Amino acid sequence: MASALIASRDLELRAARWRKFQVVFTLTCIAIALDLSTTYLGFQREGARFEQNGIALFLIQRIGWVGITAILLVACTACFKSFKTVYWKLSLRWSLWLNVLLIAACAFRWLVVVTDTLWLMR
Repeated sequence: MASALIASRDLELRAARWRKFQVVFTLTCIAIALDLSTTYLGFQREGARFEQNGIALFLIQRIGWVGITAILLVACTACFKSFKTVYWKLSLRWSLWLNVLLIAACAFRWLVVVTDTLWLMR
């Protein structure tokens, strides 16, 4: 009986963390899309000097905006599927730390979007 109760609590905790992940992941993907949009607008206005990230600049110049969008879509899909496996199969400690890391990444992406937007509005 005790093991069934523990298993039930474990599943509830996994489900709660998974729901939180889905919300934060969605917000992160929206921020990534907005960051891509603000970068595109900045690029149109200022040219290559707008982009400070050398890897992003290299990709923009080599594969273009459509290529970057496709890469981001594939990467987000792969992350979602991988994280789902982690949340439901691995230790609960993994899901806790992944949520913490994702929240930090989400906050950073939104900070980038806000600062880029403010810069574009100047």
